[in-house]
Amino acid sequence: MSDLTERKKHKVIAREKGDKGFVSGSGSVSCLNCTFYVLENGDVATSFVLDREHQGWRGIAHGGISYAVLDEVMGRSNRVYDDFNHLPYVAVVTGEISCRYIKPVPIGETIYAYGRVDGEEGRKRFTSAELMLADGTVLQRARGIFFQTPGVNESDNADALFPLEEGDPAEM
Repeated sequence: MSDLTERKKHKVIAREKGDKGFVSGSGSVSCLNCTFYVLENGDVATSFVLDREHQGWRGIAHGGISYAVLDEVMGRSNRVYDDFNHLPYVAVVTGEISCRYIKPVPIGETIYAYGRVDGEEGRKRFTSAELMLADGTVLQRARGIFFQTPGVNESDNADALFPLEEGDPAEM
């Protein structure tokens, strides 16, 4: 697999509801404060810049930090999958993630994350995601299996997509 991806940019069509978690929260300096966007092709995307607090070694992000972003973007892609397929939202939990660390994730540069649902089988949702630089250099790839959990936190996510605001990207 190539380390360079010619990723076609897609129109951003909605913003996802934020929360107070580590990846999308802003409660402390260590939170990543990611805003997640829905793309016209059904992917979920975000961008972020890591600080020295997030490094595992000088100038390189800790692998657990980048892994958390991949987990989050794949998890959020399930809600978008339901919306695009006119399905009632069913909460999911991470069952398994396999992550391939291709290149170090740099501190201080804008990183892009993209995630999607690739298929489903019963309660299982199969997902994939990648982290990349603006030039298309792939830093990490992940595959995940998420499990639907009917009845868990469904009301918390009923209306999770919002219109874009001024300053949101037009495409990613």
